[in-house]
Amino acid sequence: MSKTNPRKAVAAFLPAPIPIPGTDEAVQPFSLATYGILEKIGSPLVMPVQGPVTALDLIPSLYVVTHDAAEVLAGDIAADSVAWAKTLPPTVLLPMEQAARRQIGVLIDVLPEAAKKKAGKATAGSPNSPDGPAKPTAGHGARWLSRFLPRRWRSSAGSGCGGRAKSSSGSQK
Repeated sequence: MSKTNPRKAVAAFLPAPIPIPGTDEAVQPFSLATYGILEKIGSPLVMPVQGPVTALDLIPSLYVVTHDAAEVLAGDIAADSVAWAKTLPPTVLLPMEQAARRQIGVLIDVLPEAAKKKAGKATAGSPNSPDGPAKPTAGHGARWLSRFLPRRWRSSAGSGCGGRAKSSSGSQK
Protein backbone atom coordinates (compact mmCIF):
# COMPACT_ATOMS: atom_id res chain seq x y z
CA MET A 1 0.00 0.00 0.00
CA SER A 2 1.02 3.55 -0.47
CA LYS A 3 2.10 4.91 2.90
CA THR A 4 2.91 8.30 1.39
CA ASN A 5 -0.53 8.87 -0.15
CA PRO A 6 -3.48 7.86 2.04
CA ARG A 7 -5.96 8.70 -0.76
CA LYS A 8 -4.53 5.87 -2.84
CA ALA A 9 -4.93 3.50 0.09
CA VAL A 10 -8.54 4.59 0.64
CA ALA A 11 -9.27 4.17 -3.08
CA ALA A 12 -8.07 0.58 -2.78
CA PHE A 13 -10.42 -0.22 0.08
CA LEU A 14 -13.36 1.78 -1.24
CA PRO A 15 -13.25 1.36 -5.02
CA ALA A 16 -16.00 3.17 -6.86
CA PRO A 17 -17.35 2.86 -10.38
CA ILE A 18 -16.58 5.80 -12.67
CA PRO A 19 -19.79 6.95 -14.38
CA ILE A 20 -19.65 7.86 -18.08
CA PRO A 21 -21.45 11.16 -18.74
CA GLY A 22 -24.46 10.96 -21.06
CA THR A 23 -24.96 7.21 -20.56
CA ASP A 24 -26.11 4.73 -17.97
CA GLU A 25 -22.68 3.06 -18.16
CA ALA A 26 -19.91 3.09 -15.56
CA VAL A 27 -16.40 1.66 -15.61
CA GLN A 28 -16.24 -0.78 -12.71
CA PRO A 29 -13.27 -1.11 -10.34
CA PHE A 30 -10.83 -3.70 -11.58
CA SER A 31 -10.89 -7.18 -10.13
CA LEU A 32 -8.56 -10.05 -10.84
CA ALA A 33 -11.24 -11.47 -13.15
CA THR A 34 -11.51 -8.20 -15.09
CA TYR A 35 -7.76 -7.99 -15.53
CA GLY A 36 -7.58 -11.66 -16.54
CA ILE A 37 -10.26 -11.27 -19.21
CA LEU A 38 -8.55 -8.17 -20.60
CA GLU A 39 -5.29 -10.06 -20.74
CA LYS A 40 -6.93 -13.06 -22.44
CA ILE A 41 -8.51 -10.97 -25.21
CA GLY A 42 -5.26 -9.05 -25.78
CA SER A 43 -6.73 -5.73 -24.72
CA PRO A 44 -4.75 -2.62 -25.67
CA LEU A 45 -5.55 -1.36 -22.16
CA VAL A 46 -3.23 -3.91 -20.54
CA MET A 47 -1.10 -5.37 -23.35
CA PRO A 48 1.49 -3.59 -25.51
CA VAL A 49 0.28 -2.95 -29.05
CA GLN A 50 2.03 -2.05 -32.26
CA GLY A 51 0.53 0.73 -34.30
CA PRO A 52 -2.50 2.89 -33.61
CA VAL A 53 -5.41 1.59 -31.53
CA THR A 54 -8.78 1.73 -33.30
CA ALA A 55 -12.27 1.94 -31.84
CA LEU A 56 -12.87 -1.65 -32.89
CA ASP A 57 -9.81 -2.67 -30.85
CA LEU A 58 -11.20 -0.93 -27.76
CA ILE A 59 -14.86 -2.02 -27.93
CA PRO A 60 -14.37 -5.51 -26.40
CA SER A 61 -12.13 -4.04 -23.68
CA LEU A 62 -14.64 -1.33 -22.80
CA TYR A 63 -17.41 -3.93 -22.73
CA VAL A 64 -15.38 -5.99 -20.25
CA VAL A 65 -14.69 -3.04 -17.91
CA THR A 66 -18.35 -1.96 -17.85
CA HIS A 67 -19.91 -5.38 -17.26
CA ASP A 68 -19.69 -8.14 -14.66
CA ALA A 69 -16.96 -10.68 -15.42
CA ALA A 70 -19.33 -13.67 -15.10
CA GLU A 71 -21.73 -12.05 -17.57
CA VAL A 72 -18.91 -11.34 -20.01
CA LEU A 73 -17.61 -14.92 -19.88
CA ALA A 74 -21.11 -16.40 -20.27
CA GLY A 75 -21.46 -15.12 -23.83
CA ASP A 76 -19.48 -14.37 -26.96
CA ILE A 77 -17.35 -11.35 -26.06
CA ALA A 78 -16.91 -10.16 -29.64
CA ALA A 79 -20.60 -10.37 -30.62
CA ASP A 80 -21.89 -9.09 -27.26
CA SER A 81 -19.48 -6.15 -27.22
CA VAL A 82 -20.45 -5.04 -30.73
CA ALA A 83 -24.16 -5.31 -29.90
CA TRP A 84 -23.53 -3.25 -26.75
CA ALA A 85 -21.49 -0.65 -28.64
CA LYS A 86 -24.33 -0.15 -31.15
CA THR A 87 -26.39 1.34 -28.30
CA LEU A 88 -23.79 4.02 -27.47
CA PRO A 89 -22.85 7.27 -29.22
CA PRO A 90 -19.25 7.52 -30.53
CA THR A 91 -18.62 10.45 -28.16
CA VAL A 92 -18.35 8.09 -25.17
CA LEU A 93 -15.32 6.25 -26.54
CA LEU A 94 -12.67 8.64 -25.20
CA PRO A 95 -14.24 9.27 -21.75
CA MET A 96 -14.77 5.52 -21.31
CA GLU A 97 -11.17 4.72 -22.25
CA GLN A 98 -9.89 7.41 -19.87
CA ALA A 99 -12.06 6.03 -17.05
CA ALA A 100 -10.72 2.52 -17.71
CA ARG A 101 -7.15 3.79 -17.57
CA ARG A 102 -7.93 5.58 -14.28
CA GLN A 103 -9.22 2.30 -12.83
CA ILE A 104 -6.03 0.58 -13.97
CA GLY A 105 -4.10 3.39 -12.25
CA VAL A 106 -5.95 2.69 -8.99
CA LEU A 107 -4.96 -0.96 -9.28
CA ILE A 108 -1.31 -0.09 -9.93
CA ASP A 109 -1.18 2.51 -7.16
CA VAL A 110 -2.11 -0.01 -4.49
CA LEU A 111 0.23 -2.81 -5.50
CA PRO A 112 2.49 -3.71 -2.59
CA GLU A 113 5.80 -1.82 -2.66
CA ALA A 114 7.87 -5.03 -2.73
CA ALA A 115 6.11 -6.22 -5.89
CA LYS A 116 6.95 -2.98 -7.69
CA LYS A 117 10.66 -3.26 -6.82
CA LYS A 118 10.93 -6.90 -7.93
CA ALA A 119 9.29 -6.17 -11.26
CA GLY A 120 12.13 -3.83 -12.24
CA LYS A 121 14.94 -6.32 -11.68
CA ALA A 122 16.04 -8.46 -14.59
CA THR A 123 18.07 -11.63 -14.48
CA ALA A 124 20.63 -12.89 -16.96
CA GLY A 125 17.98 -14.84 -18.80
CA SER A 126 16.72 -17.29 -16.18
CA PRO A 127 13.83 -16.72 -13.78
CA ASN A 128 14.44 -17.24 -10.08
CA SER A 129 13.81 -20.80 -8.98
CA PRO A 130 12.85 -22.25 -5.61
CA ASP A 131 16.47 -23.42 -5.31
CA GLY A 132 17.83 -19.86 -5.28
CA PRO A 133 18.61 -16.98 -7.61
CA ALA A 134 19.12 -17.42 -11.33
CA LYS A 135 22.46 -18.70 -12.54
CA PRO A 136 24.27 -16.89 -15.36
CA THR A 137 23.27 -18.32 -18.72
CA ALA A 138 25.93 -16.77 -20.96
CA GLY A 139 29.04 -18.96 -20.84
CA HIS A 140 30.86 -20.18 -17.77
CA GLY A 141 30.23 -18.61 -14.39
CA ALA A 142 32.60 -16.05 -12.90
CA ARG A 143 33.72 -18.44 -10.17
CA TRP A 144 34.74 -21.06 -12.72
CA LEU A 145 36.55 -18.50 -14.84
CA SER A 146 38.44 -16.99 -11.88
CA ARG A 147 40.38 -20.25 -11.42
CA PHE A 148 42.17 -19.58 -14.68
CA LEU A 149 42.74 -15.83 -14.59
CA PRO A 150 45.55 -15.70 -11.99
CA ARG A 151 47.57 -18.25 -13.98
CA ARG A 152 47.41 -16.04 -17.06
CA TRP A 153 48.44 -12.97 -15.11
CA ARG A 154 51.48 -14.70 -13.61
CA SER A 155 52.61 -16.02 -16.96
CA SER A 156 52.66 -12.58 -18.60
CA ALA A 157 56.15 -11.46 -19.55
CA GLY A 158 57.14 -9.39 -16.51
CA SER A 159 54.57 -6.64 -17.02
CA GLY A 160 52.93 -6.85 -13.60
CA CYS A 161 49.53 -7.28 -15.32
CA GLY A 162 47.04 -4.71 -14.15
CA GLY A 163 48.75 -3.68 -10.94
CA ARG A 164 48.50 -7.12 -9.32
CA ALA A 165 51.36 -8.23 -7.08
CA LYS A 166 53.62 -10.85 -8.61
CA SER A 167 53.45 -14.36 -7.29
CA SER A 168 55.88 -15.17 -4.50
CA SER A 169 56.76 -18.41 -6.26
CA GLY A 170 58.31 -16.57 -9.23
CA SER A 171 61.84 -15.20 -9.17
CA GLN A 172 62.18 -11.46 -8.79
CA LYS A 173 65.02 -9.59 -10.62
